[in-house]
Amino acid sequence: MNLILGDSPQRISSITSVEIQYTNNLIMVEADRAIAGLEISIKGDFYISATNLNSDWLIESKDNKIVLVNHLGTTFNNSIRIDYVGEIFDLDAIVCGWDNQAIITKGIYKPSEIVLSKAYPNPFNPSTNFEVELDEINLINLSIYTISGQFIESIYEGYSSGKQTFTWNANIYSSGVYLIKLNTKNRVITQKIMLIK
Repeated sequence: MNLILGDSPQRISSITSVEIQYTNNLIMVEADRAIAGLEISIKGDFYISATNLNSDWLIESKDNKIVLVNHLGTTFNNSIRIDYVGEIFDLDAIVCGWDNQAIITKGIYKPSEIVLSKAYPNPFNPSTNFEVELDEINLINLSIYTISGQFIESIYEGYSSGKQTFTWNANIYSSGVYLIKLNTKNRVITQKIMLIK
């Protein structure tokens, strides 16, 4: 077998760690050894727009699965980049090394920017929900203000990362327009919300 495949350490070493991260338009697969193939199961609606792989690789995308196989084996990739268009909500993968050993892993969503999602419902009575997405660990202050800028209530203050959902219950406040204000070390984002009783 080694006469055909060679005895390159890339071919005979087992993959021991794999990390898959995805953002709003990119999937990155990083392994500690060369990847021979992988199957990614995805929840979402997307299509592949580009990869960093050469013609050694066969790529098939169908029924919310992406299958990539290095069928020639003349180049080795520890890092695979897949650009996509659409939305991905969740992903899992099976990554196989050249020794036919596989690792099953879950994708990690990593926002590419700081986002304060639109509150829902809006208008609302008596509570509304919103999400904060952070691209890195950040000290945040999430507060509610009146439309004239008067502080009403702190929703969250502390370190956070990734995606979190928050709820503001305004049952003790009167009808009107309020502001959700997100402060991070580099950015301030505000959003209008309307309480209707």
